Amino acid sequence: MRFLAEIAGLLALVGLPVCVGALLWSRSGRAGAALTGPARRRALDRAVWVARSTVRDGRTVAEVVKAIPTEGRGDDEVVGCVPVAQTDPDDPEWDVKVSQALHQARVRAEILNQEERPLGR
Repeated sequence: MRFLAEIAGLLALVGLPVCVGALLWSRSGRAGAALTGPARRRALDRAVWVARSTVRDGRTVAEVVKAIPTEGRGDDEVVGCVPVAQTDPDDPEWDVKVSQALHQARVRAEILNQEERPLGR
């Protein structure tokens, strides 16, 4: 009888960490999933507009973007995007135009953030 008790104890000792590991692994299996419910609402409330530049179809695009993180901490989910300017990479004044466009995007992001967050908030 003591042998059966030792086997049961050993199974419990090994089984508990395995169950916890399986639970954690199953939750992490949703990596990259969009936030839902109250977590999404909180993320939207904290999200701010930011300026960024990307390359699309070979052109540099300056834009203002509002994004929230995904559960898996992968790419952010874009919930708003306002293009500001596009610049052709062959343009001899590419660096000046991109710099000016990013400056305009930063100003626009600040304006959008102030409009969404009234004074005292």
